[in-house]
Amino acid sequence: MTSPDERKPEAGLTRRSLLKGSGLALGGLAIAGSGIGRAASQCTLDTGDCYPTPEKRDAYTLFSEELDTVTPPLRPAGMDELRITFMGSGFPPARPAQEMMSVFVEVGPGSNGTAPDQFIFDCGSGVMGNYTAMNVGFKKMDKVFLNHLHGDHMSDLTCIYTFGPATDRKKPLYVWGPGPSRVKSPTPPRRLYDDGTTALCRNLREACRWHTESFSFLPTAVEEWRDETPKWGLPVAAVNVGDDPPGDGFALYAIELDWTRVGVAYENHETGVRITHFPVVHARKGSVGYKLEWNGLSMIYTSDTRPETMCVQQASSKETEGKGVDVFIHEMVPPPEASVVKALRLPRVPDPVLQPELYEQFQKHVALAATVYENSHTPQGAFGYLLNQIDVHPRLTVAAHFTVADDTIACAKKSVWSHCKEWIQWLGKDAIGGATRGYMTWACDLMVITVTKDEIKQYRADVDPFAMSPLSSYDGTALPPKYPSPTAAIDTTNVIQPGPDTYCESGY
Repeated sequence: MTSPDERKPEAGLTRRSLLKGSGLALGGLAIAGSGIGRAASQCTLDTGDCYPTPEKRDAYTLFSEELDTVTPPLRPAGMDELRITFMGSGFPPARPAQEMMSVFVEVGPGSNGTAPDQFIFDCGSGVMGNYTAMNVGFKKMDKVFLNHLHGDHMSDLTCIYTFGPATDRKKPLYVWGPGPSRVKSPTPPRRLYDDGTTALCRNLREACRWHTESFSFLPTAVEEWRDETPKWGLPVAAVNVGDDPPGDGFALYAIELDWTRVGVAYENHETGVRITHFPVVHARKGSVGYKLEWNGLSMIYTSDTRPETMCVQQASSKETEGKGVDVFIHEMVPPPEASVVKALRLPRVPDPVLQPELYEQFQKHVALAATVYENSHTPQGAFGYLLNQIDVHPRLTVAAHFTVADDTIACAKKSVWSHCKEWIQWLGKDAIGGATRGYMTWACDLMVITVTKDEIKQYRADVDPFAMSPLSSYDGTALPPKYPSPTAAIDTTNVIQPGPDTYCESGY
């Protein structure tokens, strides 16, 4: 540990100068009234020890240059393989390198005779471009599990819902998520909002009415549809939130989960997948995490949460029969100061004497970020502490919802290492052997993680950003569409028709 006056060459700042100016580091959190700030004297790292770092600010080198690549269209998940693809991994608002959160999970056929299965966990804004690039059609996007109802975790549900029936999802869309928060409005007239997953789906269905009617000149259902929900082990009956026929592609079903307790959300004996939900602490009552278990493998996805005990419990030896989890995906945020320095495009903290106005702006944004973190998120040091409480180390831990770059990851590694230095290792391109535990990595869009009992490996998907959407290829015999022709619901009076004096019938 350096002395307060000792200059760190990579930062170009002293710890004293950082702390003197605006109560930075953990003390800066006290601006927002956080109890974390009062524990600063117990910490081994301050902002000056952690950020800025000399690493690249504009690249995630491990992901972009070092990982082996896989090229879509990907083969189906292999025998006894669990595959996790980050279609979105970022912190709002979106940026080109990272869309909002979405994790696509596939299981292959099991050697015990179970069938393949697939799931979406969260579907935030912008992620559909990555699903397209990965050649994932809407037919595979029929089961969506929402951890909470923030826009950066469910915005692209609109796209999944509205465009699926026009292509290859000629069957309903099913959405799992928490029930109403039961939090009363703090101002008169005090009321309980209907703010759960069923209400979200019901209002989405009505908001999209113009779209669904306008696309209903196409077939949206098949004769052979059979209700699959009886074999899913649902905790409650799936609710068709609209007036659409039960098997129609525009039928939207909500499965509302009791966020106050641990429970089973999905259990399919044909595929062997069991998904449980558990409460986490984020922004408002009603957020949940998920644990997927299949074929002796397991994955936890907490989505957004403050550091809390339920995810530790779910990953513990008691809840996993002594085995621990294979992949533990948990959110992490950089220090408020680091986030603000990068957001303002600054090389370092502004000088309070030479740049007083900029420095004041910086302080205000740090206070705002700290307030958001206290409400919603897990700082990187808390992440390290939480991870160290899991009594059987996960084979692989993945930090997500994090603004990745070489510099922010280098800072985060210091925080995590300060709590887990006896065992933590950083995953590179080499696979983890089946018995090996205690590795960690950071998620980025189009990162693919393959999991078997023998090994875990991370890849970078090599995609074509100009690729078209997968062609429609549905199973079964299409039922007649709702509207009898492409022009049944439009006024063609002013349409310019093809002909000898206009354009070719072929369109060329």
